Amino acid sequence: MSTRLVASLEAHPRSELEDWLAELQGEFNLTSQAYVRSLKKVLFAIAVHGSAVIVGRGSNFLLPPDKKIGLCLVAPLDLRIKNTMKELGLSEKDARKHITKLEKEHRRLVKKYFQADIRDSIHYHLAINTAVVKPEIIVQIVKIMVQT
Repeated sequence: MSTRLVASLEAHPRSELEDWLAELQGEFNLTSQAYVRSLKKVLFAIAVHGSAVIVGRGSNFLLPPDKKIGLCLVAPLDLRIKNTMKELGLSEKDARKHITKLEKEHRRLVKKYFQADIRDSIHYHLAINTAVVKPEIIVQIVKIMVQT
């Protein structure tokens, strides 16, 4: 499957009407329902084998609570802007726009495909502020959670 097609569906989820119209016109496009079915198959296959880290892709909303540790990693906006500027070579203004756009797309994707609000803490086992908790500590926390 084309990574560009999947990325497009994730960035701009289509409505059921758009899917239906595309089918009527004979377009060869991945429908939203087909995307979610394929995503479920891949995520469940990974989950069955275990010992994997899945970042994003709605895994937190698809996998059963006993088959995952749902983490919500957060950081202050100014730190995220600074990191985005460094990582992508953007100005502060463009980094802020980039972050805003990504967050909007993620909220829209989760709402459309999983009927959930990504910002609702009920969907996570733990929220961690990465500005104050080092990655090594996060790994240790997750290891402890897995063992219990």
